[in-house]
This record gives sequence, C-alpha cells and structure tokens, in this order.
Amino acid sequence: MKSITYTTNDGLTYTRVTKARARKLYNAGIEIGIHPCKLHPASPWTGMPVTISNKSDRAFDAIVNEFEYYTCCSDLGKYASFYAPITK
Repeated sequence: MKSITYTTNDGLTYTRVTKARARKLYNAGIEIGIHPCKLHPASPWTGMPVTISNKSDRAFDAIVNEFEYYTCCSDLGKYASFYAPITK
C-alpha cells in the first residue's frame, strides 16, 4: 500500500489506512474518506474523497461494496482506498 498524506482546505490532514483499520475507525464513529485507488485524493481533477461515518446506521462493508460497484473501474482503480484523519 502506498503511503499517501494530504491536507484539505480546512487544514485537516488525512493519511491512507488499510481497510481493516478503516473499519475499526468507522465503527468507533470517526469519519473516513473513501476514494478509488488509482486517483490521488488531493488532485484538482478528481475531487476530494467521499466521507462516510456510522451516523447513517449502515454497515461499513455495504457502503464499501456499493462504492466499489458504482465508482471503481479499470481506469480509476478496481478497489477503494481509505483515508483517516491524523490527530495531533
């Protein structure tokens, strides 16, 4: 897995995490960014990652499966990458 870190316009810094770590953070109530794996999350052409949280009462795996089915392809990447906020 590539080590990718980016900063949003709000000054929040995110780093790429594994799917297992993203699932644990999601279940703990922390917002997670999800993005196709071949795209850089801070690119001006692709937009910022979609944020997901457990406030929607939906299972993490269901959200990821739907995201990968409708968004991921051979051009963008066939699976999702996950980004978690870095706490200071």
